[in-house]
This record gives sequence, C-alpha cells and structure tokens, in this order.
Amino acid sequence: MRSLPVIIVSLSACAVLCGPVQSSTAAPTAAPTAALATALTTDVDLIMQTASTVVESGMATLDASRNSLDWNPPLLIVSQQKHEANWIVEHLLVDQMLSRGMTVELDSTRASATATRLSYRIVDLDIRGESGLFGGSVSRDCRVTVALRLSRQSDGAVLWQHESSGHRGDRVPKTLLDALSNDDYKFADTRLEQRSWGKVAEPAIVSGVLGSLVYFFFSNR
Repeated sequence: MRSLPVIIVSLSACAVLCGPVQSSTAAPTAAPTAALATALTTDVDLIMQTASTVVESGMATLDASRNSLDWNPPLLIVSQQKHEANWIVEHLLVDQMLSRGMTVELDSTRASATATRLSYRIVDLDIRGESGLFGGSVSRDCRVTVALRLSRQSDGAVLWQHESSGHRGDRVPKTLLDALSNDDYKFADTRLEQRSWGKVAEPAIVSGVLGSLVYFFFSNR
C-alpha cells in the first residue's frame, strides 16, 4: 500500500508527457505539404487579421467621440515611429477612413496647415507558438497593440488618443511552420516555445512529494 503515491505520480507524469494516444490505423493525409500550407493561415495573414480587428476597435472608439471633436479634413495619416509592420496598420487605417468618406493624405509635405493628423504607433506585435514534447502541432497566439492619436496639424494639440489591443490564435502542424513563414517579413515569424523536460517533470515531482506527505500523514494517524 505504501507504493500507492508513487504509482499515482507515475501515471500522472505519463499522462502529461504522452498525451492522447493516436490510432495506428488512421488514414494517411492525402494532400501534399504545399496544399496544406496554402489552406492554412500564414504568419503574415495572422498578423493582418489580428491588426484588422485592433484597428476596427480603435476606429469604433473614435466614431463614438467624433461629434465632440473639432477637426478638419483632409486627414493626414502618419506613423509615430519606424516599424517593419507599419505598412499593415497604415493600409488598414486608410481603408477604414476611405470607407467613412474621409479624404486621406499620406504625405505630410503636401498636407495643409488646417489638416488633422491621425498618427499611429505599434506598441506590440508578436506571434508565439507553443508545442508539447511529442505533439505534432503548434498552438499560435498572435497579439497586436496599436496606439492612435488625433491632433491638429497647425499647433499639435491632441484631440483624442486611444490604445487598442487584440489577439487571435489557432493550431497548425509543426512541420509546416517554415512553409507558413516568409523571409521578407521577419517581424511575423512564429517564436516557438517548446516545453522542456524540466518544465514537465517539475509539477510531477512536486505532486509526488505532496502526495507522499499526505499519504504518510494519514497512514500514521
């Protein structure tokens, strides 16, 4: 009976490490690797989808305050700092404003002194992937945060500012991570965080020690 905690801990560790057992009779995947990669969302597309949600949220907040703001067209859209993904946010902001019937300007040298400036800054943009020791898939989590500011071009007075965040996740085959990335857009590469043996063994060891203490406490009463 005194070996009971050890057996329980061993079974728990096995469940954590091994996960669900896959049937050996499963039918092989017929689609080629290239076709699978095409059907899945690339890293860049995942960034764009997440950023689109973030920008839409920010514009919805601006719409709610628009009637109380004193600003004049055209709207000059500019970045506050350099970032490799600025073109994504700029494209989304331009699309949002054009859909609202706004006149948009991207060249600050051509904008009039009475124009209103909508500046943006990418605060956070990242894709993290997590995979188990023996898992064949990766769980991706894309997070994007964008800061927006509306100000007068003439004197720089801030009329409105807002920070919008969002995230989107999915699961993809581990073997297709390279196919879903793009060498031209390194900012969108998935940073894979694979679980180590130490991280898996630590909770099992702690559970084993606690289980043994509880067992000996009640068995000696």
